[in-house]
This record gives sequence, C-alpha cells and structure tokens, in this order.
Amino acid sequence: MKPPVSIVKDMDGKSWRLKGNTLMFRGTTGLNDCLMGLNTAYYLSKVLDKKIHLHFFWWHDENYKFYFEDPETIIERCNYIESFYAHYGIAKVSHFFDYDVDFFDRKLHYNIERTDTGYSPLSGINNWLMNERMMNVNEDQNLAVLWKPSKTIGKIRDFKLTYDEEYWNSILFLLRFKNFHVEEIDFRTPIKDVLYLISRARFVVGYQGSYQYVAKNLCKPSIIASDSDLNRTHNPHAVIFRSPEKDNNNRNFQKYIREIREKLPDMTGKARRFRRMLKRELYAKA
Repeated sequence: MKPPVSIVKDMDGKSWRLKGNTLMFRGTTGLNDCLMGLNTAYYLSKVLDKKIHLHFFWWHDENYKFYFEDPETIIERCNYIESFYAHYGIAKVSHFFDYDVDFFDRKLHYNIERTDTGYSPLSGINNWLMNERMMNVNEDQNLAVLWKPSKTIGKIRDFKLTYDEEYWNSILFLLRFKNFHVEEIDFRTPIKDVLYLISRARFVVGYQGSYQYVAKNLCKPSIIASDSDLNRTHNPHAVIFRSPEKDNNNRNFQKYIREIREKLPDMTGKARRFRRMLKRELYAKA
C-alpha cells in the first residue's frame, strides 16, 4: 500500500509533494542542515495540520563530537534550538544513530520533492520562527554579531570563501570603527551563548553557514556573503553579497559596512517583511 501523498505550496508558489508523514534527513556536521530539517518539518506540520515525523539518520553515536573539546554534540545543539521554536512539539523529531547513511545516495532528504522537478534543494518550505518570547527580546542597538569562514568545523566549500580572512578582518574593524560592539562567534561558541547574542543583536554579519538559520528564525537583520545560488534560498531575509566578480549589483561589501547605520533601516525592513510574509503563509494556510 502506497503512503498517502500531500501537496504543499511554498512561499514562492511552487508545489511540493510529501510522501506519507515522515521526513527523512541525513545527519551532517552542520547545525544549519539540522535546522533546515526542523524548519521543514514544522512548516509542513503547520500548513497540513498534522504531525510530521522528522527522522535524522547519523553515521555516528549520540555522544560523537567532531573535536573532543567541542562544548556540545550536534544533537544537543539541535535539540536546544528546537526548544525555542514556535509551536514547539507540533513535529515529532527522532534520531537514529550508527547508521550506514549511504542509502541517501549523497542526498540530504527523502520523502519531500518538487512536483515538477523531483528531488530539489529545499526552498520556500524551509522557514520557521522562534517563539514569541525569543522574537521580542530587547535588542542592544549597538551590538553586532559576526561569524566568518576561517572559524568553522571541518573543510569549508569554496563557494563560502567569498572573501578571505584579511577582508573579514577589515569588516570587523569597520564595524568597531562605526562604534558597534562586535561579538564574534564560531562553531565552538556554546549554543546558549549563540542564541543569547543573536537574539539581542541589532544585526548579524556572516558567511553562508554557521548560524544563518538561527538568525533567519529570529528574522534578524542580516548580511550574508556567499557565491552559492542557494544563498537566497537559505537567507530570504538577508542582504546578500557575492564576490565582486560575481555580484551583478554595483555594490561593495566594505562600503556597505562603512554606511551601515544608514543601511540599517532597509535591512530591518527586509527582515520584517519576511516575518510578515511567513506568518501570513503559516496562519492563512492553517
């Protein structure tokens, strides 16, 4: 007997096919992949008005750490962030350890696909919000949070190396020159501190990775740098910068930062529009 099929339209009007009630995700070292799975399961649970089961399959055991001095496991980080999700518990999350994940055939997920193209990177259904308390934390108007690709876990992909370490250091310098208090975070920052800092920041700056989904779920004004075509898929709330030779916009990353106080109203407006649009999608379809 074939599992029931549900059709869902995403925020861009594209249709997705969910087979059954179980979304299968391959566990990776990255927190963003975990949160993308969580966001998708929660989004589907809300718009379909039924509990979606999200199954993560890990090639390692529950206590595995990429480096022995890491403050938490990827499971602990994922579970902590989920506990602050809006409508916490409407999706059921399970973890399966010591699995041979080759059956994913290098894909990230199973049982969800576009109706027109089949398997596709998740887009438009990979969005969710933190709970109201987290969404309404008092911000420090002079706090900026930054993460850069030189301080990430494992080997980083080339498309995330849009700007080199020297350039990122110049961004850090310019933010401080503009009298912002900048907190730099990386993969070893305890997840409680990550959520605390991003929720209270005026804005964030980073590469496509690390904590982009935490910032997105908080609808935090963001600047995200990457040459990947998926950057807008992951960060519809953010101002996007590619490397100079690949950016079609006549902009300069450093110049934008030098004018950051003048740019903040536009950044904030973009993040707020995303929040309004997402809430409209979720509650209109419920």
